Amino acid sequence: MQPVPLGEALSQLIALRGYARMQGHSQLVSAWRQVCDEEWASYTRAIKVQRGVLQVAVTGAPLLSQLTNFRKADLVKQLASVAPNLKITDIKFKLDQ
Repeated sequence: MQPVPLGEALSQLIALRGYARMQGHSQLVSAWRQVCDEEWASYTRAIKVQRGVLQVAVTGAPLLSQLTNFRKADLVKQLASVAPNLKITDIKFKLDQ
């Protein structure tokens, strides 16, 4: 059996245990809270980023409509500034039931 370089072994362990995913999610939640207005922060929840699209759960239809129609473009720009490594290019809001 060949020895494995330490860096490679650590990368495999991190991937196996899901540590990077947990850290990425906490960074996502933190970035979302930074760009949220206080008035609607408690009514939204960042779920995940998939293929550059941030999925956000929203607790009411009127707020969902406001975010989708009036705030989405600005939020995408703010997120790109706050957390460029997340590579968010769009946001999909969904009603949280």
